[in-house]
Amino acid sequence: MLFVNSGTRRRIVFAILFGMAITWIGIARVHAQAVYSIGNPSNDQQYMLELINRARANGGAEATRLGLSGLQEGPPTVNGEAWTIENSVQPLS
Repeated sequence: MLFVNSGTRRRIVFAILFGMAITWIGIARVHAQAVYSIGNPSNDQQYMLELINRARANGGAEATRLGLSGLQEGPPTVNGEAWTIENSVQPLS
C-alpha cells in the first residue's frame, strides 16, 4: 500500500471494514437463529421428553430397563406378518 494514492487507500480500507461488518452481521444472524424457545412444556410433556432423551442416550440400557432382550427383537411385523421394505432401485455399485 506504499504506492497507492489516498483515494484508493480509502476505498481499500472501506472495503475491508465493510466486509468485516457484513461478516459480523452474518455471524450475529446465525447465532440469533440458534436461539429458540419451545414454550413452557407441562410436567407430563417434560417427563416424556426426558424419557425419550434417556432412551436416545443409551438404547441398550433402556432395552434392559424395559425387559427386552436387545435393541431389536427380530424383524418388524404388521398384524403378525414380517414386514420389510424392498429396494425399488438397483444399487449403484
